[in-house]
Amino acid sequence: MSKFYKVVALALSLALMMSFTACSKQGQTQSAGKISADAQYPIDTDKTLTYWVNCSKNITASVTGMGETEFAQEAEKRTGIDIEYIHPAQGQSTEQFNLLIASGDLPDIIEYGWYSFPGGPGMAIDDNYIIALNDVMKSHAPNISKYFDEHPEQAKMTQTDDGRYYVFPFMSPDPKLLSTAGPIVRMDLLEKYGMEAPVTYDDWYKMLTAFKNDGIEIPLSFNATNTHEIQQLFGVFGGYTDYYLDAETDTIKYGPFEPEFKETLTMLAKWYSEDLIDKNFTTTSTTIRDSNVLNGKVGATYASGGGQLDGWVLNAVDGVKMRSVKFPVKNVGDPGSKFKAMAYYYRMSGAAITTSCEDPGLAAKYLDYFYGDEGHMLVNFGIEGESYEMVDGKPVYTDKIMKNPDGLSMSDAMARYMRSCNSGPMIQDVGYIENRYYLQEQKDALVNWSWGSDYTQKYKLPLILPSKEEATEVADIANNVNTYRDNMILKFITGLESMDKYDSFIQQMKDYNVERGIEIQQAAYERYKNR
Repeated sequence: MSKFYKVVALALSLALMMSFTACSKQGQTQSAGKISADAQYPIDTDKTLTYWVNCSKNITASVTGMGETEFAQEAEKRTGIDIEYIHPAQGQSTEQFNLLIASGDLPDIIEYGWYSFPGGPGMAIDDNYIIALNDVMKSHAPNISKYFDEHPEQAKMTQTDDGRYYVFPFMSPDPKLLSTAGPIVRMDLLEKYGMEAPVTYDDWYKMLTAFKNDGIEIPLSFNATNTHEIQQLFGVFGGYTDYYLDAETDTIKYGPFEPEFKETLTMLAKWYSEDLIDKNFTTTSTTIRDSNVLNGKVGATYASGGGQLDGWVLNAVDGVKMRSVKFPVKNVGDPGSKFKAMAYYYRMSGAAITTSCEDPGLAAKYLDYFYGDEGHMLVNFGIEGESYEMVDGKPVYTDKIMKNPDGLSMSDAMARYMRSCNSGPMIQDVGYIENRYYLQEQKDALVNWSWGSDYTQKYKLPLILPSKEEATEVADIANNVNTYRDNMILKFITGLESMDKYDSFIQQMKDYNVERGIEIQQAAYERYKNR
């Protein structure tokens, strides 16, 4: 056990109130277990597997845990494998994961964001918390193995640099699944002005100016209360706040050091000075922004298609038509936006088999079920005839989901029957989001926001893994630079700092050793390419 976790174990062991009765640590084996590779479902076994996984609020809206959902009960019936679910307290998954790891008393399966494990997932294997899955997948997981064989670039994302698989992953292979948020504008006002949907940054400037001149209180509303929100603001208009992959040179670059970042910053500062951006964008909460949109005070914003756009379409004051548009580009004819918001195909989470598991083969068989045809339909859509029906060859949600007779919201009803609405070991089906986004305005948003995704993907930093020593160095650099960078960005936009000080801004980040950070990211990228 690493020194860090020994310290955590000593400090927090008394606080750990978990018991895992179905498995006990039997050495640090990485054997493939006892289930034959050609076993058929349901498997004839009297064993129970323990499974630690976060339980979403959508589930607990109607039941106490995942084991009570129709999904879990159907999965146990079809696989023949009993599952004992163990859930951390909501909102405390990270803290309780650390406690769990520190205890050394592990369940058979842990579903977590293993990519963010201290020292990387390879460290979780080296410190004997989870097993490398290469052998167990080869022997007992034909479905995920076949998928990886057919999608080698996606397979690479779920490996350590030395080629060890560590997780049954949550994968979202369709661009529509990766681009579920984007720019939204008052289409009713564009129709009033006789303007087309904006394409370029110049089009946006003209549109926002028209909103202001027409008396719209907040032409452009954004939240910028954290790094993610700041990156949204920059990504929409052509800048990037962190490391990225330059597709032309195949090298890692740091966004603020590049000319397009200064151009974006200068443009946004101009817009702010002309009252085109919400004067309170640095502190505006989502709740306040939503209220402003619904009351017709906002001309354009950035939001998700589910939970925001749908509510605005259905509930805005008369005449307000909030509609999606494509991410803007610098010039007409550009193939897409370099830095638009887009998730990774591998969502950086999944289910790992622990070294405490007495039968890794059985655990692998259970998890692999969801990557086969039947399991894929169950995990994505639920039970045919209950949560979905096949219509013209496509799954369509029933009224149990769309108009739940027990009064559950759509999201809460979905969580009872499927895992695609949250996360899990699966290949997420695009049909899930096409059903979930039930309004035509939402369906249009999926098309608009996913436009140019192949181009964006070229500039997205791959899922590289710094070594243990590099990770410490990268963290130290980030701790020094990120808060400074974000504060300065806001000061430049709002005019609290003159753009004349931009060079000193860059120099300060260099003094914080960002250039060393680029070197580390480049080295990690070279290892990634060689996986």
